[in-house]
Amino acid sequence: MRHFISIIIIISFIWIGTFTLFNFLEFGISENEIVVIDDNDKLIRLIQKNTPVKIEISDDNWGRAVLEEPEVLFKIWNILSKLESYPDKYISNQDQISGYIYFIDGSKQFFAISDRFQLGEFLLGNINEEIDVKELYRILLYTLQTKKNLINMIEKADSIYLYKAGDFYDPDSAKMINVSEKSKKRFIDYVSNSNLVKDSNKLNNYLFEASYQPIFHILLSFDEKQDPVVLSVISNEFYNIMDMNLLNRNMIYFEGNLLDFYNEMIAVNSMTYESNRGDNK
Repeated sequence: MRHFISIIIIISFIWIGTFTLFNFLEFGISENEIVVIDDNDKLIRLIQKNTPVKIEISDDNWGRAVLEEPEVLFKIWNILSKLESYPDKYISNQDQISGYIYFIDGSKQFFAISDRFQLGEFLLGNINEEIDVKELYRILLYTLQTKKNLINMIEKADSIYLYKAGDFYDPDSAKMINVSEKSKKRFIDYVSNSNLVKDSNKLNNYLFEASYQPIFHILLSFDEKQDPVVLSVISNEFYNIMDMNLLNRNMIYFEGNLLDFYNEMIAVNSMTYESNRGDNK
């Protein structure tokens, strides 16, 4: 009986050893070897499996935007296909833009971008691809910074101040003009008649010849959690916008005449001043 049990045990060890060896040989796995599943393989499958048809973008200041132009989507997806997974687990909250990418099969993936690009569970970008990530960020930010979103931002601003370029922003200063709700509507009318400048030889020539010399600023003030947004009027044809929430603080240009709005506000403020002066006599 003892011999029989010993034979059974020996056969069992031989069977287990043969099965284990077969599996190691079949899959090319050696004992004590660490096997790593490459995130890049998963990433490539994710990118190649589908075609993006829409990107929804969201930002605290600029609101929401939808990107559906096929040529822009193709450019974005071409950039993403060249990026590699990044070892960090988080991206910076500074200047972060987020949203969802929708695919042709009906699925969607969350994304966020700042110094890196996050797609679903993957974090993309490295030093060699920094230019590509910046280009991707520029495309998405440019999509957000539209005239419609600018008007929405003006509407939700808690206060709007107008002041000459040579003065410093101080809401308590007598040099500041506080734009009333009635005047805000006039301001929106002027902005509605302006257009975002994408590529303008006229603007380039003006900036080259006249340099950047603002005439006056219009500051949009929000709650304490949001830094202001500043519109700077540089001529009777152009103004630019600087979002103080962004660390890079890139400028975008609009073609439109806000100088007339400035003159209107000066006139209204002068009349108000003279009226108050008369009441005090």
